[in-house]
Amino acid sequence: MRVAIFSALLLFASLFALVRGGAPERIVGVALLLAFGVSIGMQQPLASRFVSVEWGIFAADLVLLIVLLAVALHADRFWTLWLAAFHTLGTGGHLVRGLDHGIEPIAYAILLASWSYPMVLLLVIGTARHSRRRKLGHARDWSGRASARAA
Repeated sequence: MRVAIFSALLLFASLFALVRGGAPERIVGVALLLAFGVSIGMQQPLASRFVSVEWGIFAADLVLLIVLLAVALHADRFWTLWLAAFHTLGTGGHLVRGLDHGIEPIAYAILLASWSYPMVLLLVIGTARHSRRRKLGHARDWSGRASARAA
């Protein structure tokens, strides 16, 4: 049931970002959806899930982290920094599991998943703020050199 609720929230947030967001919101929305889909497809069978490092999910998380860091470094947004930080903590959970095999599988699963809800919330808040700024005429997507290259 939790997966269905999270899927619905993520889908809403991503569609909201695609419709109302600027380039950073759209990139993050699509990246979160893709990473979630890949992670679901890469999960181990239920009996062995989270018993050891989930290498497929780790790979998806690492790719997502690279995308989020790139957006955070170039976007004219503050929320993207928080999003990348949250995902860094979640991705670090794989490393913790790899270093300490005594961690309970449920603790590993919670460590990975707990950051997902705040990340989706940040996407919604960031999209809403961008939409409001666009109405006021202050809707720059990229900062500094990134916006100069885009022009």
